[in-house]
Amino acid sequence: MADDSEGLEITRDRITKSLMTHFKMLSKNHLYGDIEFHFRDEPGIDAGGVRREVFELATKEVFGPEYGLF
Repeated sequence: MADDSEGLEITRDRITKSLMTHFKMLSKNHLYGDIEFHFRDEPGIDAGGVRREVFELATKEVFGPEYGLF
């Protein structure tokens, strides 16, 4: 996991697994704050757009037919 100054490094092709791995390692206090993300091997600063994309892609993946939740 990347340190706080860099944010969480997320793997785009395994986004849900990557998020869950990082979230399990964070303290409750950290989860209540702003969490910054970056995609592995992609330049970019999380000014809100990367975070939005991470949660959008994770939501689509979790609610997709391969998970069989709905």
